[in-house]
Amino acid sequence: MSDLCLYHHQSPVHFQDPLPETVDVVIVGGGVIGVSTAWFLRERGLSVLVCDKGRVAGEQSSRNWGWVRTMWRDPDEVPIAKDSLAIWERFQ
Repeated sequence: MSDLCLYHHQSPVHFQDPLPETVDVVIVGGGVIGVSTAWFLRERGLSVLVCDKGRVAGEQSSRNWGWVRTMWRDPDEVPIAKDSLAIWERFQ
């Protein structure tokens, strides 16, 4: 069964460069929310440092907000889920 899990086949990300002396924003947490926030801040020209204790998008993102989906949602959440699909297309 573990062969079906992508998590076991992912390589950890190792950052070898020295940390920058200054940045505009430090984000603690490399989950879906932290990385998305970093993406949009960079698009606006800010320097960003994302820090995470484990795998990017491999910790709580796989258990809570990372389950970005449209099926079986509260009906009030469907419009924002649809909007997120359009935003996601820009990332790819």
